[in-house]
Amino acid sequence: MASLIDMKKIVLILLTVVFCVPAFSQIDTEFWFAIPSSTSGHTSGPFSFMIYAESEDATVTIEQPANPSFTPIVVDVPAYQFESVKIANSNGVGGDFWTKEVGAAINTVRNNGFRITSTANIGCYYQAGGNNGEAYTLKGDNGLGTNFLISTQNVKRNGCAESCGKYSEYQPKPYNSVEIVATEDNTEITIIPSVPIYLGEESGEDIIRSRTVKTNTSGETFELIGQEVGALVGQVKYNSNTVRSNRNREPWRQVYNQKSFYSNSPDLAGAGDTKLYYYEFVRVGASNYIYNMYVANYVYRHTWSYTNCSSGILNIRLNKGQTYAIRACGQLGNEHLGGTIIKTNQFRKPFAVNSSDDTVEAGNCNSGYDLIGDQILPVDFAGNDYVVIPTRDQTAFNNYETVTVYATEPDTEIWVTNRSGALVKIATIDPGTGDSFKTSTYSVYGDKRNTPVYVNTSKPTILFQTTGIGAELGGSVLPLLSCSGSTEATYKRIKNSRDGDLTYNLMVRTKFANDFVICDGAVQLTQADFTPIRGTEDWSYIQLSGARATACDPFTIRNTKGPFHIAALDYDGASFTQGFFTDYLPAVEIHLKKNEILQDTVVNICAGEDVVLIAEGLDVTDYIWTYKGNIICTSDTLKLLNVTNSMSGKYTATATSIYGCDVI
Repeated sequence: MASLIDMKKIVLILLTVVFCVPAFSQIDTEFWFAIPSSTSGHTSGPFSFMIYAESEDATVTIEQPANPSFTPIVVDVPAYQFESVKIANSNGVGGDFWTKEVGAAINTVRNNGFRITSTANIGCYYQAGGNNGEAYTLKGDNGLGTNFLISTQNVKRNGCAESCGKYSEYQPKPYNSVEIVATEDNTEITIIPSVPIYLGEESGEDIIRSRTVKTNTSGETFELIGQEVGALVGQVKYNSNTVRSNRNREPWRQVYNQKSFYSNSPDLAGAGDTKLYYYEFVRVGASNYIYNMYVANYVYRHTWSYTNCSSGILNIRLNKGQTYAIRACGQLGNEHLGGTIIKTNQFRKPFAVNSSDDTVEAGNCNSGYDLIGDQILPVDFAGNDYVVIPTRDQTAFNNYETVTVYATEPDTEIWVTNRSGALVKIATIDPGTGDSFKTSTYSVYGDKRNTPVYVNTSKPTILFQTTGIGAELGGSVLPLLSCSGSTEATYKRIKNSRDGDLTYNLMVRTKFANDFVICDGAVQLTQADFTPIRGTEDWSYIQLSGARATACDPFTIRNTKGPFHIAALDYDGASFTQGFFTDYLPAVEIHLKKNEILQDTVVNICAGEDVVLIAEGLDVTDYIWTYKGNIICTSDTLKLLNVTNSMSGKYTATATSIYGCDVI
């Protein structure tokens, strides 16, 4: 809308961006990450950044921009090679340094956020090793944003119940948490919890005065330390100098202002009354006395300690490289942080966010426990079409593999393919704590070949998959099906697992299934090796395991014709990790510039000025700019010259991929 401000005409231009172009793996030259903290009672390490160089040699720098005492780590990574960089404290040793020095702290600003930069394109993921392991795939520029909707599982608890005996020893207790790292100074972030979050422990001491003994509650104690006068409840006037108490009690002494305590009252207060009373003698004349009767109070020393939790909005401020973490107040699945909103109104100050679920219980007592986590994506990247490829392991598949769906808009319908292949509606949800379903309910399975489930939602959603092998778990944010993926990907293990414990879930458009090059040709695949994914028109999948999965290390895969998605499911007998190593989102970015300076997607332009809208992307054949429903430009650059009020409104850019994505 146009308006007059300081006698100048302002033209408001709204820019809508539609993405439809795949990128080349989760590859970038800059990554940000806040290391999650996990309970030292179940964590042993190692903790490493796994770095892979693409076609060029890369010099990689790992630094903490907010911590001048941290010595940057510089490593050279040859083309097509991996380097593992272990993260340690200032002494270079382990212990529980990840919670004390390196990890993001709950309710505390720390100067320990990591920035990883490279002279050439690299891929990077954070590997938490040991018996509480997980792989966090760092998503580069795609992982930075100004509005995040937290996604995690909401079925399983952290740790175990007190009744589980020996397994209740995990201390400090594990919880679901979220870690944040800022990329710019003075970043103002608002946290809107979906459930109560932990704000710290409160304790104190005061003096309580009460007529009755209070019942102790959890975290409170009451120590009786005395009695004192309370309220006046009656007066009695006598004309004699000597008065004795009723019921053979000791006499009230004829002393002015004498105080005496009794465990029971005399008859004048009512027989059988068990309150304490206090009597005071007041001389009012030559021979007359007034006996004042007061209720006496107990005096207690009251001490308390409790966990402070709140669902209230929290505002924080971070500088470049600083971290902050929040955690759930409870350990149950329905007390998890899924659906929490973390955002800033400062569009030029993006930040990165992790979702971490520490020591999640696979079954009931005495089952496995494992870390689940991922670096998540901004809300802008929510979509409608997903494919869930289950684990090959029947124990995990039957018992705890789940998908949790988070809505970004009200009245969002969830549709999935059932066992007969039909698309059925299973729920209608609103933004909030998410809706979960078991994959096994809808997947056809047999001979450990658990088939994928196609998920379609009526409005944009974010999906989180929890999976595993045996009684160990892992999880990750699911990538959109259409217009995403990579043409090459690489994964390197840091564990000594058996052949059968490593699986790659691979899906691709069927027409590209003949065009894979795996381990420099050591693994041969044809379209006949793939199975069509029910519910989709042209996608197929395969699960690579055994000799196919271990044919080379690092495992390298590329497709000469089109993009694909691949996830590594890695199990070493003590822990399980899962991560997607292909790109979640298209590489198209729409830049709005005013006088060559990057602007917000909503910008005020003074009448008479020029504005240039630029769309940039990889492997794009067509651009279409529309305004008020009309096509106004078919190139990557839209120039608006000498703008007027009549030109205000919404401008939409659509890009089309060479890989067959339809124009949206």
